[in-house]
Amino acid sequence: MDIKHLKFYILLMLGIFILYLSYKLVAPFLVPILAAIIIAFLVYPIYTRMNKRFKHKTINGIVLIIILLLIVGIPLGFVLNALVKDVFVTYVTVKQNLLSGEIFPTACEKSFFCDMSQEVNKYLEKPETRYYIQEMGNKVQTYLLTYGSNFLFSIPARIIDIFIFIIFLFYFLRDGSRFVEFTKKLLPLDKRHQDHLYKKTQDTIYGVLYGQFLTAFVQGAIGAIVFYILGISAPIFWGVVMMFVSIVPIGTWIVWLPASLSLVFEGIATGNNVIIWKGGILILLGVFIISTVDNFIKPFLIGTKAKIHTAIIIIGIFGGLKLFGLIGIFIGPLILTLMLAFFEIYKETGIREKKKKSRSK
Repeated sequence: MDIKHLKFYILLMLGIFILYLSYKLVAPFLVPILAAIIIAFLVYPIYTRMNKRFKHKTINGIVLIIILLLIVGIPLGFVLNALVKDVFVTYVTVKQNLLSGEIFPTACEKSFFCDMSQEVNKYLEKPETRYYIQEMGNKVQTYLLTYGSNFLFSIPARIIDIFIFIIFLFYFLRDGSRFVEFTKKLLPLDKRHQDHLYKKTQDTIYGVLYGQFLTAFVQGAIGAIVFYILGISAPIFWGVVMMFVSIVPIGTWIVWLPASLSLVFEGIATGNNVIIWKGGILILLGVFIISTVDNFIKPFLIGTKAKIHTAIIIIGIFGGLKLFGLIGIFIGPLILTLMLAFFEIYKETGIREKKKKSRSK
């Protein structure tokens, strides 16, 4: 082996070692960096409009980030506060009802539903049933305490993540166009394929945001309002649950249908027509508003811009949530979409090369 080859292999090994060290340095902050990229991509049109009116990129970037933090932070604080209260009240109420053995009212008019409800109460009054309920409650309480303590200890790390997110968001906004051009040049593709990948990235991010996330938020908000108007306990909690099952997507029916049937059952068992009407109204609103609102919102929000197969969204969201947390809702579908786009480019390039060879012959 001559000197030139030896130098080449040494430089190659050194480059791999430096890349490995770079990855180890960046990996702990990968999620906030990816989150900054996604958010910068979403709000970049607003940033460009601000730059047209006010010719100072740095100040515009700082102002836009402050506005975003206020828009997200203030409502999120109120929602989290209400959510924690609702979860606590729901947990205590359910535990007390289960342990007391009176999940259904003891006084009810003689009927099939009344007899069934009393049988359920009798089953809950059994010592062995109470024991299992108590054990389950202790496990849930232990889990909540462990989760709460872990969350408190992780606050310093979360503060660092937020700081990294804000810093990178600022630089991605200010130097976004240069960053995109630099990334395109790194790809060993012609300009047409580079633009195709960029458009796929744009369509996927907007498709997931407008098609899934905002639609789920609207469904959760409507569900919470309906629960609040009908006097159902913990409306914020159930609204958030509906939002998440809509994102996945499972369907909001998994929340409002059991709640409505429970109201109807309780109303019949107790002879209370008001509760029966509430259950019936919840069924109607669930079928015709909560569960069908996405059929009107999604086309309005997405239009014909983002054409993403539902299967890609579902597996991408599940995989993204598992690997990256909440921001994985965007990253998972994006990775799968880009993978398919690379396959398309590879297929197109292969066909083109075959045509060139056949012509040369």
